[in-house]
Amino acid sequence: MNEIYKIHLGEAKCALDLGDGSERGEYVCQDYILNVLGRPHRAVGLMYTYYPNDKEWSANKISVTCKDMEIHFQWDYPYDDYFPYGENGQPFDQMRDIRRHGQDVMLTLTIDCSLDDEVLRRVARELKPFGRMRLRINHECSGNWFTHNRRFSYEEVGKFFVRFANIVKEEAPNVKTVFCAGMARNEDGSVENEKEFAEAYRAADEWSSDAYLALHYGWPFDIAEKGGNSHNCGCVDDNFALFKKTHARLTQLNGGVPKPMITAEFNTDGDVTGADEQGESVRRFYEKIRDDNADWFRSVSFYQFRDRGRLGLEVEDPNNKQIGIPQPIMNGVQGASQRAVFYAGNHARRKRAVARETALGRR
Repeated sequence: MNEIYKIHLGEAKCALDLGDGSERGEYVCQDYILNVLGRPHRAVGLMYTYYPNDKEWSANKISVTCKDMEIHFQWDYPYDDYFPYGENGQPFDQMRDIRRHGQDVMLTLTIDCSLDDEVLRRVARELKPFGRMRLRINHECSGNWFTHNRRFSYEEVGKFFVRFANIVKEEAPNVKTVFCAGMARNEDGSVENEKEFAEAYRAADEWSSDAYLALHYGWPFDIAEKGGNSHNCGCVDDNFALFKKTHARLTQLNGGVPKPMITAEFNTDGDVTGADEQGESVRRFYEKIRDDNADWFRSVSFYQFRDRGRLGLEVEDPNNKQIGIPQPIMNGVQGASQRAVFYAGNHARRKRAVARETALGRR
């Protein structure tokens, strides 16, 4: 043998996950994704909702069931516009598809906080056969847009998480619970709604926050135009520093014992920045994790593979939802890995991106 290579078979310092299907796009089968990207991911994220006691509950997404309802924002429907949990054999067929390809499942579930323990035990038992997975319960719960925040107080949402998480530990011990809330944005260094969520942070296996570098949250009801108030755009360095500050604060809140920090929804919205800057800023964030040797940051999930807007590696063809249109972030990577997309790049483009951030006071 001329050369000997040392191979590490343990978990990655920071894993790479991928969202697949949400209110903004359909689920794409793993055969197609692996053919395009050339490698599996650590976990694939699914997004579902469960409000079975609502009179509008059906086997379809609420936007289909209430398609004639006048709405002015994505979350104006009676409950969240995700795929309905437990209907049409889902998400279980999709979870089998993910597991068949050697990947874990990360299931996001917005769920009625008034459901009794027996219902929650049934849900936990349904997840148990899928082995190792992650369950995000009522994510982004420091906000005000999801149904769980409109119907229940922050304190009630936090208590529900603890109740459900304890049931999951009893019924499906291989399922890790993820508490996704705010960040350490308060002037005193505390995390948003820290008092109401303190026990939830302690009960969770992992901590999370969804923090996009840029997001058009008014999509698809308006256009992200300069001076508008339905989108935002931040700085790579500031975003990373906020994650780091949040993890340190939560560790303090947890008696000095750290837990893994993840972000289950991460991207730069091409609606805000344009398609070229989308890829550049995402790559710079990944490099920031690497260069800072951030061993506390355990996974980043790119949201998502195919999207009707500009949050995907592909844009869903408006004439045929089964067809995806590759975006610039995918240029030159047919058959290569998603990681290569983020770490490949043109040096001159990177310098221009840095110059733009500097000029805008973001760096």
